[in-house]
Amino acid sequence: MQRSALVTTLKQAEPGLSTKDLIPVLACFCFGDGVVIAYDDVVAIRMKSPIPQVEGGVRGHILLDFLQTSRADAVEITTTTQGSLEVKAASAKLELALTPKEDFVFEAPDTSTATELVLSDTILSAISQCLATMGMDPAHPSRLGVTLHFADERCIVFYSSNNYTATRVACVTDVPETFVGTQLIIPPRFCELLSASKSAPTRFQVTPDWIVVTFANGVELFSRTIADPDVPTFEKIFEDADAAFIAMGGQESPKLLERALERALVVLPGSIEKRTTFSVEKGLLRLMTTSSVGKAGDLLKFIGEHKPVRVVSSPDLLKNCLAGMTRIAFTEKCVILKADETTTRLIRVFEA
Repeated sequence: MQRSALVTTLKQAEPGLSTKDLIPVLACFCFGDGVVIAYDDVVAIRMKSPIPQVEGGVRGHILLDFLQTSRADAVEITTTTQGSLEVKAASAKLELALTPKEDFVFEAPDTSTATELVLSDTILSAISQCLATMGMDPAHPSRLGVTLHFADERCIVFYSSNNYTATRVACVTDVPETFVGTQLIIPPRFCELLSASKSAPTRFQVTPDWIVVTFANGVELFSRTIADPDVPTFEKIFEDADAAFIAMGGQESPKLLERALERALVVLPGSIEKRTTFSVEKGLLRLMTTSSVGKAGDLLKFIGEHKPVRVVSSPDLLKNCLAGMTRIAFTEKCVILKADETTTRLIRVFEA
């Protein structure tokens, strides 16, 4: 067996391995029934096994580290009568204990009655857009990952929030009547892996407890959804996100604003809560940042009508949210960014 091909294959399943040793089986590749699975209790990755003769679980990172540090062209993999996996690479040898596959805790969900969403670039882009404001707070599930809301029979909406910024992206797709009005929380790791995949997803299936994505290369990505009866109605957060927007126009204007925000951050090194004052008046956007280090100011022209306003917000949060946005508005409640009529971002403002 070619060592490099084996490494390439197992690397695709590696993101499903747990990096903690609290439950050893979660740090194992489980081989059996022609597939290999890695499951960290939240996300699972399943694919065709590159070593179908092996049955059981082995410590994934140890196996991969051994294979990657070898320079041998080929490897030989066998199981011993003592219940271990033996890997030979040239003169080097590794022996790992095999965990019975019955001890592996992952059970693939039944997708025979799952709802299948019609995959489109819009849905994939929506999840990627939500990464910019995705929360990581396990104590508040609504600020952990991405919330998927089945708005009506023709629309799903993705939301994310870290309590300082928020994103809303609406997508047109068919929604079964049984799902209309429901919300699911998708864990952060699943969203990151889906967005980072180099293989195109071909199926997106949803059950009340699981989301399953199948990729063109045959790899399947599973994730439990997070149940939380207190998920907020995100629409209430965005219902006031309508204002007179400044068109950031073309490709240069967003870059000018991004550079101005970078200059503001120069005088805010080490600040925990970074603040810049934004003033809009007579076709000009003024940025003023003051700290113990010094002062930074910028003046930018804009296209569009905007009522005079002065707000204080975070330059680093705004900079992180600019990607893909084309219009901006400043209100007394928040800074609002829009890419089109389906995508909106909010950034918190502070008391002046």
